Amino acid sequence: MSDDIEKTLEDIEALFAQTARELTTEGDKVTFHGLSPATLYFSDRPQRVVGHLTTKKFVEEWGLGENSFAVDPPNAVISFVEKGDESPEDAIVVLKDPVLEGDKLTYTVDMLEGTLPPKGELVSVFIDPFGRAYTGQSQNDPGEVGAWLTALDVFARTEVGARDLILTAHAGWNGERTRGSSALEDWADSIITLTRGRDDDTARYMRAIGRDIDIDEDALTFDPHTRTLTMAGTGSRRSKATEQRTDELRAAILDIIAASPGATGANVEDMLRRRGTTFQKGSERKALHALVDTGAIRRVPGKQNAQHHYLTEPPQASPNLPTGDVQSLPKLPL
Repeated sequence: MSDDIEKTLEDIEALFAQTARELTTEGDKVTFHGLSPATLYFSDRPQRVVGHLTTKKFVEEWGLGENSFAVDPPNAVISFVEKGDESPEDAIVVLKDPVLEGDKLTYTVDMLEGTLPPKGELVSVFIDPFGRAYTGQSQNDPGEVGAWLTALDVFARTEVGARDLILTAHAGWNGERTRGSSALEDWADSIITLTRGRDDDTARYMRAIGRDIDIDEDALTFDPHTRTLTMAGTGSRRSKATEQRTDELRAAILDIIAASPGATGANVEDMLRRRGTTFQKGSERKALHALVDTGAIRRVPGKQNAQHHYLTEPPQASPNLPTGDVQSLPKLPL
């Protein structure tokens, strides 16, 4: 490892990723078999640096420096799948004392969360994003991109032994399709698209298409306690935008009726335009009808078939009945 790379890893507070075909455990030892010869490093925002070094060099550098991993052992997440299982599992550990022998790497571990099985297999390879991993000259060249994807498949299925391969790629400005060559979307068995809300940057929406999967776009909700994402069932970005515009239009109509009781539909349309409210032709009539149907506005027929609109009056409070003994009330004549 050169001095430049060492300084880079310090500056970016690098995270590391290693992959192997399988793992075995014995006591406080975990051993990775069929280990990849390269260890990936990357950083979070804002630097977003990614690179790799040999695993041999990674182990050699373990105890070097004042703040080395030997002095301050790192935490790690080990993801695996047990033989015969379908769902991957995670365990959080502290890694110590790496010993590398060929393609076999053994750590001493302290368990922090979860458990490790006597034997487990690699389940997935994550590459994020496509633009940083791609080694061709042009991301828009279908020939180059197709060849790179074929080589990626060979690497993941044979050298690594992964069952699943997940490749992330940035979408275009509207979030409708991936940037670069169409070969990316042609290659995937399934495409899962995650996008931001149009007006709410904190909102996230997901849709999925592909082999044996067809999920319409829907909002996602996050449970911080279980750390799970769930489809909210509230609809897509388009339906959310339509709902928001409809709510804004109804609120504007209520303001107009409150200020101008008895306004007709034509009056409402004219006043909406004067106040600069944007709407599609006919949508103001639908919003007005909806307010009548829900009881927020009452409609009164006028001359020449005109329909006048008024806010619905709040229900009047019932008058208080006199208190006291019922016999003290005046008798009604028979």
